[in-house]
Amino acid sequence: MNVIILIESFDQLLFFKKFKKWFEKSGIYPTIITDKLSIYINLKLTSRFNICLLDQNSVKVHVPDLNSTFEILTNQITTNKGQLLYNSVYTCSESLIKNYKNSVFFIWGGNTISSFALKNIALTNSIRTLYFDFGNYCDKIFVDPNGTNIDSFIYKNFELVFNYPENKDFNDDQNILLSTDGQKLRKNIN
Repeated sequence: MNVIILIESFDQLLFFKKFKKWFEKSGIYPTIITDKLSIYINLKLTSRFNICLLDQNSVKVHVPDLNSTFEILTNQITTNKGQLLYNSVYTCSESLIKNYKNSVFFIWGGNTISSFALKNIALTNSIRTLYFDFGNYCDKIFVDPNGTNIDSFIYKNFELVFNYPENKDFNDDQNILLSTDGQKLRKNIN
């Protein structure tokens, strides 16, 4: 299996380094894609990872509208630089997957320009993708094959939660939680 991980921050690096023992046990040498020199240098000290430091690639690929990406919305990057970053990630990941039939992408979040490029190449080449993000509960991680937040499987299919056999008495449990000793307690059930 060819695992390709997009790392865009030091916190993401620390998280994905926790997979190191699993990779060693499975005999997998994942490839890290990053545009951060600090992450590249840090990973060079770890022999278990292959590292791909993005360079400015002017190869033209079709760049979709990037206005909904995090960097553009927060004015961290101009549209031209965003298109250059998209091109770089797209061509780098395309070169990484062309020799492997069994690839999977690990992406944190999914709303940045780089993750948008990986998502599009995954759709084009039918590559499995896992999206990671912070869960709704303390110290929990959310993992989904479709995306995070509004793009997640559970968001698009929320009725499955209520139809799950173990949740059939959800309304009864909710009523017990909301009333104790004749007092009504307010509980935000998310």
